[in-house]
Amino acid sequence: MRETPTQLTNAREIITNFKVVFLDIWGVLIDGQTKFHRAVEALKIFTEFGIQVVLISNTSRTASQVIHFLSSLGIEQDLYTGVVTGGDLALESIRKRTLNNRKFGSNAFILGTQAEGNWISETGLRIVSKIEDADVIISMGLLEQAQVSQKMLDMLRQASDQDVPLIVTNPDVKVRIGDTTHTGSGVLAPIYKNLGGATYLFGKPAVNIFQNAKLIAEKSRQLKSFANNEILTIGDSLKTDVLGGKKFGTATLLVTATGIHEVRSKENSSFNKNEIQPDYLIKELRW
Repeated sequence: MRETPTQLTNAREIITNFKVVFLDIWGVLIDGQTKFHRAVEALKIFTEFGIQVVLISNTSRTASQVIHFLSSLGIEQDLYTGVVTGGDLALESIRKRTLNNRKFGSNAFILGTQAEGNWISETGLRIVSKIEDADVIISMGLLEQAQVSQKMLDMLRQASDQDVPLIVTNPDVKVRIGDTTHTGSGVLAPIYKNLGGATYLFGKPAVNIFQNAKLIAEKSRQLKSFANNEILTIGDSLKTDVLGGKKFGTATLLVTATGIHEVRSKENSSFNKNEIQPDYLIKELRW
């Protein structure tokens, strides 16, 4: 591991070392409202070089919803190989009513909101308004309040006492849309876990989302396998993108000036030696 990350000016300095890119979306390719033109240009060139790009996001939306949303921003599907999201993985488990071999019922209490991506109606779940009636809690997208209220804490404590599992469909604690930073429903995961509640996260930094992304790339490349160190994970979060990429054995590139880690755009020395560090830094994804 490098003692300090290597600062890049552009992606072409290293991109030919890799066969596959796992690319985060929010904060790297878009700001949630508009696309980053230089990042889209880089994406086009990656494709021209024959590099498989799999978009990998913690959003609660499904891949098909993300594809539709990106198209509305002018990012067409021919620029990437596929999409995998935390929402996809959560939806699969919810349809099976199973969490790591734990079965649960159909009464669901929902926390958070997901614009243009609420798929609860597809699962056959019954939405309940009282926590005491819930078989499962599902957190999605963004929380309405910037801070977790005492009322919500009391409700989570009650649910924990009732042994109600919490499904976190997006582990992100902070979500940046445009110039505004919102509180992600992922903030509930450590709180519920500390209360003793059974907590299930879907998305980065868990390895399974990277495994799914690799399967998409392998299928597209028509290869039986390729080494994880031939993959470059690009994202704007140390705790999800970089940590997850390193756990999966990929190289990692942290984008510091367009996403949730904009404050990291100072100097390499701003990194604490005790925290996870990326292999590379770049202010914005650009060719």
